[in-house]
Amino acid sequence: MMQAAVLASGSNGNSVYLETENTRLLVDSGVSARKIHDRLMKFNRSESKIDAILITHDHLDHVYGVRVLARKFGVPVFLNQPTREKARRALRGVNSIEIVRTGEDFNFKDVHIQTIPVPHDSAEAMGFVVTGGGVSLGVFTDLGTATPAVERAIPKLDALVLETNYDPELLRNGPYPKDLQARIRGEKGHLSNEQAADLCGRLASPKLQVVYCAHLSAENNSPNLAYREMRRKLSARPDLRHVRVLMTSRRTVSRMTTISA
Repeated sequence: MMQAAVLASGSNGNSVYLETENTRLLVDSGVSARKIHDRLMKFNRSESKIDAILITHDHLDHVYGVRVLARKFGVPVFLNQPTREKARRALRGVNSIEIVRTGEDFNFKDVHIQTIPVPHDSAEAMGFVVTGGGVSLGVFTDLGTATPAVERAIPKLDALVLETNYDPELLRNGPYPKDLQARIRGEKGHLSNEQAADLCGRLASPKLQVVYCAHLSAENNSPNLAYREMRRKLSARPDLRHVRVLMTSRRTVSRMTTISA
């Protein structure tokens, strides 16, 4: 069994919390340590009990709160070398850094962690699959393309935090200049609602229990559009109609879900 919640998700901060019987992890800490504290307290959890922080990439909305948590509690921070170099200022004074190589697996306490390279306009972005308590949870945000490695991971998952960043029509008719729109749609940008939903609808196995729609653009998307597209693709397959679709927010924590073996 595993429990998970998305503490924050969006361009102003991202963090996923998960726990097994013996391990408590954050995937990214892109909001302040105070917000991490406040949002964990909603589940009677404490940031002082976090065992490790996994960092997907160097952008500030994924590393903003790392330094305070790591220095205050001595929490080990797992990231690759290019991310460490690019995020050096955000990690200033952090001595508990553990370098991992993108694409390699490692074990930590009672969990197995798979690192998967993803295409994004950062130093060297990674997604994670965390396996423990007999279940696997994947975190794939900030990727412009679902690569073969990502596609191979999806069928093995019991839970998934997946980017549904934009609705193509809202992006096309929205306030962003054309060059920024092209970057978002590009191979190193972000996944649209349709791309994410198609990925789940094609590749998820019946073992999938929950999908968190994550990293929604405030200007180019809406929770209703992301939810509706994901629900439509999952419901098209009778063996996926049971999957819960949960929305995430930049302002509030999601519900905590239990992922059962």
